[in-house]
Amino acid sequence: MRKDPPEWWNFGAKKINQKIDKINVNDEAKELTNTSAGQDSATTNNVKASNIEACNVSASNVLAEDNSASPEPESLVNIEDFAKIKFKVGTILEVTEIPKSKKLLKFTVDAGEENHRSILAGIKKFYHDPQVLVGEQIVFVANLKPAKLAGEVSQGMCLAGSDAEDTTLCLIGPKMSLPNGAEVR
Repeated sequence: MRKDPPEWWNFGAKKINQKIDKINVNDEAKELTNTSAGQDSATTNNVKASNIEACNVSASNVLAEDNSASPEPESLVNIEDFAKIKFKVGTILEVTEIPKSKKLLKFTVDAGEENHRSILAGIKKFYHDPQVLVGEQIVFVANLKPAKLAGEVSQGMCLAGSDAEDTTLCLIGPKMSLPNGAEVR
């Protein structure tokens, strides 16, 4: 059973559609202004003014809708904060189960650095045989502060997607092989 996309997804699509509508409104104003070229100047000015006014009203309605539909400000991330996150590609060399945890798997990842990284992920329930992940390339957050989980240190966070029911999970990785340590942009 498929659920509706998250609210931020709808907001993004709505904002794009509103911008397209605004562009179309501006194009209509230019077209209407250009079609009045054969009329006398008084008629032309009246047509131009009324057409542009109608288009401006439509554009201001789009902007008013845009402000009313925006998500909570604290849920938005500005581009400067997002740019601080470094995503990289790495290859899983080894997968071990953490005895103290029902959820965690520990990946040893070749991240193209001098030493391999240990990355813990709470995805154990999705893999009956976690060894199938050995050799897979993943995308991970490379500049996350190390964190201690179940007595183990995690030096990054892998990216994954799951369905709405949280019954299926897919680790995010490149579609083709990339060098370990390659930046994801």
